[in-house]
Amino acid sequence: MKLINLTKNPVVLPNGSIIEPCGYVSQANFKHLKVGEVDGVPLLVAKVQTITNIPEKEDPKTMYIVPSVVRLAMPHRMDLMSPSKLVRDKSGVIVGCNAFEVNEVHVH
Repeated sequence: MKLINLTKNPVVLPNGSIIEPCGYVSQANFKHLKVGEVDGVPLLVAKVQTITNIPEKEDPKTMYIVPSVVRLAMPHRMDLMSPSKLVRDKSGVIVGCNAFEVNEVHVH
């Protein structure tokens, strides 16, 4: 499987291997709509406006590592995955992941 890292950080796997960023960072850009207030603090709803730096599906043997917000905004893309089961050091800094999350696979 070919993994392409579209995040800004290296992804460290449980076996110690590192998937370096490819140089393009995928992002979700939002528009915020005010829907109310609580004690003078605005309540906002975030609507995805655009997704940047997502290539078209390459082939069935390629997966793209993206931020979870990007993956969740594109539920039809089965070739996207996000780091999950994050590993943190004593200071709380993310130093790796033990799994990847993918969009739900629909089996008929």
